[in-house]
Amino acid sequence: LATFPLSGFPTGDFEDIAVGPGPNPALSYIYLGDIGDNRINRSHIIVYRLPEPWVDLAWAANPISDNPGGVEVFQLQYPDQPHDAETLLVDPIDRQLYVLTKESGTSQIYKFALDSLMAGEINLLEWVGRIPFHQASGGGISADGRQIVIRQEDFARWWDRPEGMPVEQAFQDGMTAFAPVVGRPTEPNGEAAGFSTDGNGYYTLSDSTTTPSLYYIRRNTPPFGLSDIELISAGSPWRYLDDGSNQGTAWRAPSFQDSGWKLGSGAFGYGDDRLNTVVKYGSNSKKKYVTTYFRRAFTVDSVANLDSLELRLLMDDGCAIYLNGLLLMRPNLPASATYTTLASSEQNSLESCWFRYVLPPGILHPGVNTLAVEMHQFTVDSKDLRFDLQLIAKLNPSTRFVGFEHSASQTLLRVLVPTLAPTTIEMSSDLQNWEPMMTFEPTDPVNEVIDPNPAGQRRYYRVAR
Repeated sequence: LATFPLSGFPTGDFEDIAVGPGPNPALSYIYLGDIGDNRINRSHIIVYRLPEPWVDLAWAANPISDNPGGVEVFQLQYPDQPHDAETLLVDPIDRQLYVLTKESGTSQIYKFALDSLMAGEINLLEWVGRIPFHQASGGGISADGRQIVIRQEDFARWWDRPEGMPVEQAFQDGMTAFAPVVGRPTEPNGEAAGFSTDGNGYYTLSDSTTTPSLYYIRRNTPPFGLSDIELISAGSPWRYLDDGSNQGTAWRAPSFQDSGWKLGSGAFGYGDDRLNTVVKYGSNSKKKYVTTYFRRAFTVDSVANLDSLELRLLMDDGCAIYLNGLLLMRPNLPASATYTTLASSEQNSLESCWFRYVLPPGILHPGVNTLAVEMHQFTVDSKDLRFDLQLIAKLNPSTRFVGFEHSASQTLLRVLVPTLAPTTIEMSSDLQNWEPMMTFEPTDPVNEVIDPNPAGQRRYYRVAR
């Protein structure tokens, strides 16, 4: 989709990459580890941190190249002696950075607090333990901080990280199992592993001179993650109004009739060739419209099993967001803003980043909900405008979920139950007589069952505990 060259920095031995929190709580950050040291003689290693840049599936046919902004450089030093290392982890719960060494038969574990990293100084790592892992060459921590995977070329191991337990203790006390990788010869020099956002699987990649293949491996052993629900996806269609008018307050209400507004798909804006929909700013480039309006309705089946919401916002420069007619937030916009009020500041290097806000699921109601967004410029002669929005629902971790894939000849049932108790799928054709189809034990390597049903009869399924 895109490449982001780190120009102007020394060429080092880059070995691993991680994504996690940083100084701005509304942003996701990339951590890039220049931590390799084959000769074991470096006085210090380097970790780069930058806000995670925006990418769009619409760029697939014509990938872009853009210099990332906000890059910070941190020098780290081991407390004992130099080490060769190829594994960098970022813990989103305790906000710690981990470096695992690559050694024969074992791996040393070092850490440093993310919030204490200082640019321009030597940051002294802390030794916190070791694990019996031979030649560790990459790894990752899941987005919820509950799973860890470490790999080498031909095998990997997975650890469960119980709530409240530091990563270094989870390596010693958490439940662990072998995790599959493709390995040689198909995946030569396999040195990368990273979890999918929902934690239901992980990706692996080779360090290869040719173009390597990206592999996805879905987890089949508990605890299972739960898929996020995309209530509004990036690039979704929105109604919008770009005539610079004063719309007052009526346009925010769910009952407002917006059928006369234009229809387009995100990302919206102007002054950028990466946009899906270009909006107008008026006839005077030195005096552009301050405010552009957007509306979208979406449906929520139930809020009972939702744990939280994550609103992700592509914003240049400020905005006000209303949900079902009520103010939800005003990021980078004064509280008393009218339609002519300028944004509080210019986004600069953050205009191409997703801002992320965690919200309670109780703000939604079952059925149709409506978001109304007004984007504000920082100056009337601003060169660009940008907007897109995602709304992701997170399922409660205690939720029992059964996924179905149905065809004319069979039904595939996939059980995602994030507990360690046995779970049975039962089937019925009349809701009275139930037959067990399969019982899944906590250690079972599979979590699927197929009902062939060649006659195409009506079927009912339930989870029994």
